[in-house]
Amino acid sequence: MQGYSVSPEGLPTPAGAPVIVGALAASGPVPMAAVSPDNRHVYVTNYAAGSVTRYELHDDSTLSPPRETVPTGGGPVSPTVSPDGEFLFTSCEHVGGVAVLRIDPSTGVLTPVPGSPFATGGLTPHGIALSPDGRRLYTPNALTNTVTGFDVATDGSLRPLPGSPYQGGALGALPGQVFVSSDGRELYAVDLAGTSPEPLVALRGYSIGPDGALTPDPAPPVSTGQIFSAASLLVPAR
Repeated sequence: MQGYSVSPEGLPTPAGAPVIVGALAASGPVPMAAVSPDNRHVYVTNYAAGSVTRYELHDDSTLSPPRETVPTGGGPVSPTVSPDGEFLFTSCEHVGGVAVLRIDPSTGVLTPVPGSPFATGGLTPHGIALSPDGRRLYTPNALTNTVTGFDVATDGSLRPLPGSPYQGGALGALPGQVFVSSDGRELYAVDLAGTSPEPLVALRGYSIGPDGALTPDPAPPVSTGQIFSAASLLVPAR
């Protein structure tokens, strides 16, 4: 893992030497990172080991050696920190759940929330999205073509939203990532295998009700024309 400093013009420059995040057997094929809102800590998933490791982020953008490692559940991906910096969430593909870990405000150390990981009711949950206020969490279940929604309690525990999990695309669409609009009224799912005979990535939409429940948009999914992509999204408030 490599830290970078970014100039006022947006030019990234490597900061220090790369930090080894662990052997392939421990970190797995897809280590992913999340940064705490105060920019003091970096959390990296260890896919095969079912854990998250903390690193300290220095003022010069370099990283400390690995600190403690905390178990999550098998196959953690898409680590996401709550807007208030109190919790780290990560989907756990191998156990069909979402792990929740409390972040110590002074040390950054993670502690699993009782009941974690919380079952999604689907197979292979992946890219997490939080509502702008951090009170709701959504994750797609790729192999069951659904999207699960949760209420996030003040202690970090997760409770399924009404009607969750919500139906996604046709069999084989493989929803892999979801995004919530900045006004919290829409959710967009990225179908990594699309909905046509060709394996094209597609975007499908849902409206978010006052209780957080999802209603599929009547418009059909929009193909991106790409076979596979990583996606990001920013939707201005309306």
